[in-house]
Amino acid sequence: MRTIFLDHCSSTPVASSARAAMLDYIDHCCGHPAGEHWHSRVACEAIEDAKSAVAQLLQCHPSEVVFTSGGTEAIHLALLGSARVIPPERRPCHLIATRIDHDAVLDCVAQLEQEGWRTTLLDCHSDGTFSVEHLQRALDSQTRLVSLPYLNPRTGAVQPIEEAAALCQRHDVRLHVDACLAVGRLPISLSQTDIDLLSISGHKMHGLPGAGALFIRTGTQLAPLMPSRVGTLRSGMPSIPAIVALGAAAHLAASGIEVAMEYARELRHAFLAHLHQAAGFEPVVHTGSGENWPGIISLEQPGVDTLTLRRDLAHLCLGPPALFRDQVDDHTVHCVVDRIYAAMGWDARRAAQTLQLAVGWQTQQEDVQHAAAAIGEQARRLRGE
Repeated sequence: MRTIFLDHCSSTPVASSARAAMLDYIDHCCGHPAGEHWHSRVACEAIEDAKSAVAQLLQCHPSEVVFTSGGTEAIHLALLGSARVIPPERRPCHLIATRIDHDAVLDCVAQLEQEGWRTTLLDCHSDGTFSVEHLQRALDSQTRLVSLPYLNPRTGAVQPIEEAAALCQRHDVRLHVDACLAVGRLPISLSQTDIDLLSISGHKMHGLPGAGALFIRTGTQLAPLMPSRVGTLRSGMPSIPAIVALGAAAHLAASGIEVAMEYARELRHAFLAHLHQAAGFEPVVHTGSGENWPGIISLEQPGVDTLTLRRDLAHLCLGPPALFRDQVDDHTVHCVVDRIYAAMGWDARRAAQTLQLAVGWQTQQEDVQHAAAAIGEQARRLRGE
């Protein structure tokens, strides 16, 4: 039985145009961009072309794009690089993030706590969004840095980024936005917002693993994470094939975001309709109170143990489980709710009934129909019908 990939939040299939661009570069160039010969000039041009493609997608200037090894490095460069340039007279410092942030953000929070920073993690509403009012109350005279996610990775709820960015700008606080899940899925215009730093990941937008990027608004100072040449933020040979693929993926996204969003809506509606028919009941679908990315589907099936369902439907490559079970001994099972669902108020009972999946523009209608039929049939069996 063939597998069906329904985990587009964790990673995405490489687009054919990104693969072709990467292979064309590998076939014709092997130069280091720091050199002076023909191959080096080609390498530099390839990087600049990719920067232009990313800048077009984000509606910023190419000089504001710095390539990294992925989303994690982009996040670390944004947060730790910001912390390193704060002069002693502006310390002690305070950082604000959220409980639904990516591990890469929370790792930076923990690191800065060890360095003496005060930190605040904002709670979120049950719909998966943080509150701008809570952010405003958390800001104080020592707040130097705020990091927020663009999307909730479990429900697809779009966060109130524009309002938060305006608030941070009024308080002269630097704002980083983790947009690794949003770039290529939602239209983003950095020329129309007050965001200072924004991180993206190549493999989450149909590029290759090994390349990401950080938008750095003109005038925003950062310190490099490792020793590097004066005037540069990174040292060493960049992964140009992966950067070329990221540029191609950005170009593809810029030309079809609205079409991809509409297709995601169609897939979502088709999946839910077929699941309702196959399961014999209507699942509870988790959505935010505002805008949502339609390709992320989080739902509850009352009376259905989704860990058993996932085990029995191993050919469906679904999103991360909402509940983890650890068999301590013959009589004890330890249950842990996924931390993002926990931040939204899920208990173990509710998490056990929750299933999450994410589709993309390479997902076929027959994929969601098959997945819905298989999940619905298995749900009926688990409910004893």
